[in-house]
Amino acid sequence: MTERDRQRRMAQLLDAYQALRERRASAGQVNGDENLFALFDVDADEVTHSAFLAWLFDPTGSHGQGARFLQAFLSVARPDIALQLPESYQVTTELSRMMSTIDIAVFKAGAFILYVENKTISPDTPGQHDREIEDLRRLGATLRVSLERQFPIYLTPYGRRARGEHASEWYRVPYRDLGRALAHARQEIADERTRLMLGDWLDTIPTFGGTWRRAMTELSETSLLLGSHWPTVLDIERAREHLDEELLALLLSMESPLAQQDWWSRQWTFRQYRREIFIGNTKWQDAEGHWPLWMGIYGFDGDHVFGPLTPPIFYFRCRKNYDTLGDVLREKLRAEGHEVLEDHRHLVHRAVLQCPADRAAVASYPAQAREQMLALFTEYVDFAMRHEDVVRAHIKREA
Repeated sequence: MTERDRQRRMAQLLDAYQALRERRASAGQVNGDENLFALFDVDADEVTHSAFLAWLFDPTGSHGQGARFLQAFLSVARPDIALQLPESYQVTTELSRMMSTIDIAVFKAGAFILYVENKTISPDTPGQHDREIEDLRRLGATLRVSLERQFPIYLTPYGRRARGEHASEWYRVPYRDLGRALAHARQEIADERTRLMLGDWLDTIPTFGGTWRRAMTELSETSLLLGSHWPTVLDIERAREHLDEELLALLLSMESPLAQQDWWSRQWTFRQYRREIFIGNTKWQDAEGHWPLWMGIYGFDGDHVFGPLTPPIFYFRCRKNYDTLGDVLREKLRAEGHEVLEDHRHLVHRAVLQCPADRAAVASYPAQAREQMLALFTEYVDFAMRHEDVVRAHIKREA
C-alpha cells in the first residue's frame, strides 16, 4: 500500500468518525462513547486529569464559567470547606516545593490556599502526605495565608483517607462525588464546547472511579467503526507518534536560529532534556557548575499544540537556593510590565502558540511557532543581559 493510499484510508475513517459524532450530537447524545479522552488513551493518567481539573478551576479559563467548577469541587469536600472564593486567584499544576510536588495548587496571597493531591490509581509514597503538609505550611507563611485558610485536599476515586502524622488535616474529595457535582453544574452551561469536553471527562472517570459504570452488553457504534477499520486505526496511532517526533524535531531545530543571534556569542549555550529545550549562559555558572538562571520550552507535543491540553510553555527559571536573586529579578520584571509567577521557581510563563485544527493553519504552524519561540528567547535573554551585574553579584553571594 502506498503512502497516498494510507492517507486516503485514514481520511475516510476520520470522516466517518466525525459523521458519527455529528449524528449523535444532533440526537442529543453528546456524552456517547465517542469520548475525546478515550480517543487519546487518557484513561487514568493523573497528570492529564490534573491538567483538565486545573483548567476547570481557573476562573479565567476558556470555559467562561469563572469559579463555578471550583465551587462545585469544594461543595463535596469532607469535612465541609467554607470558603468564599474571590473573583481572581491563581491555579497551577505540578507545583514543586522544598520537599514535594503537589498536583494542583489554587491560591491567592493573603486569602487562601487549596493544595490538591490527585490520585486515580497510583499508590501513595511513604511520608508523602506529611511532606506536602509541611510544604503547604511554608507556602502559607510566604503568601501570608492564615492556617485556617490553608486546605490540603486529597482527591481519590472513593475518598480514601490520607496517611501519616498529619492525616487528620486532609480534606477528602471522592471522584464519584465530584463527578455528580460537575454533572449537575454542566446542565447550566450554555457553551457547547465546554459541555462536550466536560461530558467526555465525566464519562472517562468511571474507568477508575467506579461511578456510573455501565454493564457491557454489545459493542458501541464507535467501537464497531474502529474495529472494522483496525489497520487504519493502527496507521493513525503511528502517524500520531510520528507527529510528536516531528514536533520534537521542530523544537530541536531552534538551536540553529538561536545561534545566529547577536547575543548568542556572549557565551549562551543550548541543551536538550527529553522533550524539552533550554538555554543558559556559561559565564554565570556557580562554584558547583550550576546555572542560577535558564530559560526553556516544555510541553511541545501534539496534545499541547493541537489537543485539549494547555499550550506549550516558555519559562524563565531561577535555580533552587537562589531565592533572593529570584525575588530581585521578579521585581525588575514586574517593573517592566511582565506578568510574573509568585512563589515559584519559574519567574515567568508564556504560552507558546497553539494550532487550530485546520490544514492551512497546520501547514504554516512551524514557521509561526519558530518565530514566536525565537522572539521569546530573545526578549528574556535581553532582560537577563541588562541585569547581568545583579546575576553576578548573587552568584558570588549565594554560590
